[in-house]
Parts: sequence; C-alpha cells; structure tokens
Amino acid sequence: MYSDAGKPLARCSALVDCGLEMIDNAPWFHLEVTLRTSGRVSAFLFAGRSILPQQGLNADLLAAHEIGIETREIALVRVD
Repeated sequence: MYSDAGKPLARCSALVDCGLEMIDNAPWFHLEVTLRTSGRVSAFLFAGRSILPQQGLNADLLAAHEIGIETREIALVRVD
C-alpha cells in the first residue's frame, strides 16, 4: 500500500494480517492494516517470483518492470 505521495505504507509480510485464498478457482488476496494517514491510499499487486524491497511507488513500479514482475493497482481509497 502506498500513500498519495507514493510513500510505502504497508506490504504483505509476517507483520500484518495478509493471506491468499482460492475462491471458485480464482485467487483472492487480503491485507488488513490500520491506516494512520489521510488522503488517497493505493493498493498494488506485484506478481512474480521475486520480492523487491519497498522504496516508493514510482521506484517500485520501475524496478518490477525491469525484472518482469507484473503490477496492477487493485484498490484506491480515500482516508479522511
């Protein structure tokens, strides 16, 4: 998850409630995190065999593209 400014806020790891479930042969991911920010928050899916360290949204998207990791914005919410 990234802030409106592209700052990393959270990622799927052992430190947060995160998981994968198969429903009707389709993968469903869940990530639960308490957001302590206001403004727009984006969730991105990075699908590949490598896990890159988070640097910031633009840098992360570029690094993923360079090594062939598929990326997709999967949610955009506004936190008041």
